[in-house]
Amino acid sequence: MTGARLCIAVVLLGFAFWTESIGCAVAQSSSTLVAEQSCLNAAKQGNFTASVTACTQALTLNPKNATVALVLCAAYTGQANYSVAVASCTQAITLNAKAEGAYLNRCDANLNLGNLADAASDCSQAMTLNPKDVNVYINLGTIYVKQGNFAGAITRYDQAIALAPNSAMAIANRGLANVALGNKDAALADFQNALKIDPSNQPAQKGMALIRTASGPGSEISICNDFSTRIYVAFAFQNQGHFTAAGWWDVDPNKCVPADFSFPGATLYYTADSDKFKEGSDSVQEHWGNETSLYVSSQKFNFDSAEQKRGETPSEKFSSIELTAQQQGKPVVITFHFTQGQTTTDVVIKKQ
Repeated sequence: MTGARLCIAVVLLGFAFWTESIGCAVAQSSSTLVAEQSCLNAAKQGNFTASVTACTQALTLNPKNATVALVLCAAYTGQANYSVAVASCTQAITLNAKAEGAYLNRCDANLNLGNLADAASDCSQAMTLNPKDVNVYINLGTIYVKQGNFAGAITRYDQAIALAPNSAMAIANRGLANVALGNKDAALADFQNALKIDPSNQPAQKGMALIRTASGPGSEISICNDFSTRIYVAFAFQNQGHFTAAGWWDVDPNKCVPADFSFPGATLYYTADSDKFKEGSDSVQEHWGNETSLYVSSQKFNFDSAEQKRGETPSEKFSSIELTAQQQGKPVVITFHFTQGQTTTDVVIKKQ
């Protein structure tokens, strides 16, 4: 049977569904129609495995069906099979360059693979095709967070919230970006609002835990620089197997600055880098920290689960120091110094 018909595709990103209508005129055999219908039905039910099987069969029978290619792209993304999703979404885009869902799913897949530049490009294209899709702005905000551009992330989350005022995910993610910028009051309001909308929202729950940890009992820190050039310092602590890390504080030579970082317990992790300086004819840079690798940003940051790789975010070596029982919970001064001619550095802690 040959004839023109309207193909309806159900496209998945995370837990959000939307429909996309694509006109198509195809010569269909009964087996092709059955495979296509199975593909669409499985997608509507959120059965990714069945959707992949049926859509693959349908696409084999009719390789030019842009609708089926779009649904297959979404199914692979839903399966978290991100490398295959990228290839599948690329095929869908080849068949229909205006398929916003294919760009958005490929953005999501690239984001999870750590391909941040590709993800940003795909989401920007999706935004051009559909500037009212809230998922585009949430993804772009997440990309900016992974790049350490927290102010830019807040702008994107603001756009998402303007489109969907009850999006708990956008509100909670904005709260995490506010935490990273030190806007604790704004962050707290975001987390509380997100939990009113969705009490099970995990980003909001993590954010509330971060704020409780930061405002709870702990040791306050001042940083002193006993080195010849400016240094840049970051700290971290471990709680229930996860690292919370924050930085960078810049400290001029022979100066001390307060660090807005409170940590519970006895163990503090630290890392620091100096400005480049001349040593003979060479330009060198000093580094403090050589034990534990954590993923940080070159910009100001405040990360939960810093032990987890964040796309292209580099890792930094941290060392640890132990506070005595008398020092715990009291203000401490961390002094970074370097003795010329020696290959090691030291951190001196003094009770204020």
